[in-house]
Amino acid sequence: MIAEDIYKFSNKNIFIMQPIKNTMINQGLFHKLLYSNHIFTSNGLYIKIHFVNTKWMNGRLYYDISTNSDLLNRVAEIEKYILEKVSTCKKYHYKIYDQIKNGNLKTNNANSNIVLKISGVWENDNSIGISYKIISIDNIISLQ
Repeated sequence: MIAEDIYKFSNKNIFIMQPIKNTMINQGLFHKLLYSNHIFTSNGLYIKIHFVNTKWMNGRLYYDISTNSDLLNRVAEIEKYILEKVSTCKKYHYKIYDQIKNGNLKTNNANSNIVLKISGVWENDNSIGISYKIISIDNIISLQ
């Protein structure tokens, strides 16, 4: 898996594909996302996030919201940008931000590095939201 660091991630490198019929939502559509920079192109967006001031307990990674506020705001900006690019007239569901704003995530290890995988955007007649997954990672290999 190749993931772009959240602070190197650029909205201008996001490509939104034409919608297809959504197999998960009746009468819905799905917009696949691609990310392409000068090094790679990925099917979906893979964004590396590193939380600071963390502790791991009972299968959850807890992090201080105020210490990580810039990071949380950056995630919110990315989510908002994508939703606004797809539609401006539907109700937005900010599911990623809703999950991370509480200061904890379910993970399978104590590593404070995660990858936010954004596959695409779902929509129905009234609403729109992002299809995503949070992946806990063990190892990072830098390409620098």
